[in-house]
Amino acid sequence: MNDVEIFRGDSAVLNVLVANIVGAAFDLTGTTEITFTRRQLETGAILLQKTLGTGVTITPPVTAGIFTVAIAPTDTESLAGVKIYDIEVEISGEVYTVVKATVTITEDVTL
Repeated sequence: MNDVEIFRGDSAVLNVLVANIVGAAFDLTGTTEITFTRRQLETGAILLQKTLGTGVTITPPVTAGIFTVAIAPTDTESLAGVKIYDIEVEISGEVYTVVKATVTITEDVTL
């Protein structure tokens, strides 16, 4: 998963598999935080943020390295355009940026 496209005002679930450099699942045992952040590139302002327990859920077993990020319709109803996002995982005080890409929120026709 890298670049993402979501229609404004729609629900979305992003399934994320974290793997190490050789492609093996990254063990999420001991994870204290996972943060999905969408920023305004020009200003750095946070437009959308989801954290472990508030939109981010680790999928058992934790050794499989999989988690989901749930986006609600209200999260995107006032957003549109292409912005950057990243996902950081914190395990035992160590922070890893596991994804950095773009998210496009496309205007929809139906209101």
